Amino acid sequence: VIVNINALHSLPRYWGEDGLEWNPSRWIQTKPGNGPVHDREHIVMPEYGAYIPWGEGMRTCPGKKFSQVEHVAVIASTFCEHN
Repeated sequence: VIVNINALHSLPRYWGEDGLEWNPSRWIQTKPGNGPVHDREHIVMPEYGAYIPWGEGMRTCPGKKFSQVEHVAVIASTFCEHN
């Protein structure tokens, strides 16, 4: 059995009818209230199994942790250079 990851990551059941469109509010939502927006924002976690970019279980990508650390390093260095 091979899971079609592209279809899973755009499935309307999990991502809505606009699953193929760029929509950051899927991941970051703002709570109502007063105060700065960054204090009211929170990260939305998708339903378990709806987002598996590196695979899951025994067949998880061996480079998963490395790519996550590298992503954080690239973003941090970008922010340091463009402050």
